[in-house]
Amino acid sequence: MYKFVVERYNAILTCCRNLLRRLVRFWLYAAIVGVLALATLLGAVSVAISGKDVFRAFSDMLVKAGLPIREVVVKGNYMAQPNDVLYVIDNERSIVLLGLEDLKMRIKHRNPWIKDVAITRLLHSGVLHIDVKEYEAFANWNHHGVNSIIDNTGHVIVNSVPRFGNLVSICCDDAKEDLHFVRAILDDDSALVAMVSSLFWVEGKRWDVDLSSGLRIRLPEDNPVEAWFHLMKEYPIFDNFFIWKEIDMRDANDIRIK
Repeated sequence: MYKFVVERYNAILTCCRNLLRRLVRFWLYAAIVGVLALATLLGAVSVAISGKDVFRAFSDMLVKAGLPIREVVVKGNYMAQPNDVLYVIDNERSIVLLGLEDLKMRIKHRNPWIKDVAITRLLHSGVLHIDVKEYEAFANWNHHGVNSIIDNTGHVIVNSVPRFGNLVSICCDDAKEDLHFVRAILDDDSALVAMVSSLFWVEGKRWDVDLSSGLRIRLPEDNPVEAWFHLMKEYPIFDNFFIWKEIDMRDANDIRIK
């Protein structure tokens, strides 16, 4: 009998604890929703009444109530500096009142390398997690007397006076018209691709490819990708590529080597 009473007591106690937790969570979420709704209302009222004064006062109240920005964690940035992100964050504002979409746009406009931004805020800890996605540099593009760093879609990331030495150079004002060819050969991991230094879009029709050894490969107008891989198949060992000065493949029936 005693054991039964104890078990019933423990069951009732557990039930009460679970109910209490649910009530606490409910009221916590209700309070947060209420704060956000009030923040939106006061934000609109502040614009109508006295600009930033009401909004700032409400923000200060939330900070004192335990809802500040305690920490900002930035990840995914390589070319962009952390300060490019931190500069646009108002650390004195309550984390509740941060406009995440507006903040995202301001971060993206802060540095041209930033392609996209994902922001997560943790209200209970006051932590902002900012994940930065950057453009990936694909090539130097020499055009109109300028060197630009582009991604593999042709998007100009930045103009850079010194070329990036770890990237190939694509030369000609309208060379981006046939980036398909450049992507096709650079996606291959052969030793020959590692020797490619520059690609020239000649008269808007075809490609010349320069290797670091000094060899120039003149490709045909039609099916340049096919011609390129045919060359690698015909000459799987590239020793002669350090001796030859030119391979002219413009005429598929008459390949000339100098």
